[in-house]
Amino acid sequence: MKKLTALFFILFACNAGLQAQTVHNATSQFSAAELQDDFTKLRAKLEHSHANLYLYTNKATLDHFFDSLYAAITQPMTSLEFYSLIAPLSSVIKNGHSYVLPSEDDRNYYNKHALFMPLHITWLNNKMYADMNCSTDTTVKAGSEILSINGIQANNVMQQLLTRQVRDGNNTTYPIWILNNYFREYYSYIFGHPEQFIIQYKGYDNTVNDIALHALPKDSINFYARQKYTARLPKATDKGIALTFNADSTTATLAIKTFDNNELKERYHQNFKPVLTNCFQLINKHAASNLILDLRNNQGGDPENGILLLSCLLSQPFEMIHQGPVSTGTFKPASNNYRGRLYVLVNGGSFSNTGMVSACLVANNRGIFVGEETGGNQYILTGDPETFILPHTKIQYEVSTTTYLLKQQPVYTGHGVMPAYTVSPTIDDIVNNQDTMLQFVFNLISRAK
Repeated sequence: MKKLTALFFILFACNAGLQAQTVHNATSQFSAAELQDDFTKLRAKLEHSHANLYLYTNKATLDHFFDSLYAAITQPMTSLEFYSLIAPLSSVIKNGHSYVLPSEDDRNYYNKHALFMPLHITWLNNKMYADMNCSTDTTVKAGSEILSINGIQANNVMQQLLTRQVRDGNNTTYPIWILNNYFREYYSYIFGHPEQFIIQYKGYDNTVNDIALHALPKDSINFYARQKYTARLPKATDKGIALTFNADSTTATLAIKTFDNNELKERYHQNFKPVLTNCFQLINKHAASNLILDLRNNQGGDPENGILLLSCLLSQPFEMIHQGPVSTGTFKPASNNYRGRLYVLVNGGSFSNTGMVSACLVANNRGIFVGEETGGNQYILTGDPETFILPHTKIQYEVSTTTYLLKQQPVYTGHGVMPAYTVSPTIDDIVNNQDTMLQFVFNLISRAK
């Protein structure tokens, strides 16, 4: 069975490309003829292999967009310049599993040799904030609003990045979630790697200031991040599946960071089935009357694991995928399935298989959802991407090859599961490492007693 996940960020955002490599010239230009050939082959690949290319954008509109991109290829470009040109396909096709990345050589080269912005950026309520300053210059405090970067207004920067960002349908929480986690990389792909950043910002006293902030290599940024923001960063002791109880064991919190078996084993040293089975044995042993299921930031993974989780939460036979090549059919509840009150935490990073699990819970009227709209669509998913490398620039494009129908609908609105309670953190919550969504659920539970 294939995985339904979006782990492509590992390819470029987590320093995975810092290994030894042959010499790469990132400034090499490709002729217009080479770029046209790359684009022609990409278009043919999408038209012939994408399983649901016209789900959200009709053929006439997409053909016009293809033609306009081709017409813009009139002169030589670097691989990154060409990436910038074609990346808006992501927001036109609107398929969360079809995305474009710069070439592996470019990613590796820049990760190893380039300088990056040392601020960690969060886009919140249409404003840009620096929630971490990973440098020795402490002028820009965590929580400062960023008004412009190198003379470009913050909203214009975000618009350019969001236009080139993947999403499922008309969902916006997923592309924003991606940029809130990987702004530094995506900014560099479009705006380059300057040696310094002229930052205009507004501090807590509402005064507007400008500062020239030196760019830093990634290893330096990571070093200062670990020094200054230990509480907010992942720890070596973190688990992919973690169960905790409140003081009197009446409420259990089960956090599942991934359904991906490989990631669980390699990163967290866990096996999904035995760990999850043990968690529900403990939940039932303690007779917890409330269960908080935390699926935030879970990018998906193996469908079997989603089905196993559902079998532990649903008391009636259920169907996760209505129509598709795998996982179709009806599944029985587990013998130890949980019957207490269920609360589900989701956000824009709840994508792919996690969106499918969420949709199944909603379809079975199970659980109160809190947080943000899930990144994955509630009714239909096109996944199982096949990697296509453009022959000249070596740009990487993932092309979705399989459609999974979760529930038959006359019209697909292009949105994920909408929470019953929409809850988002403030910038102060983020800076102070306060879990606003989780606290909201505890308050709900307290009022329900």
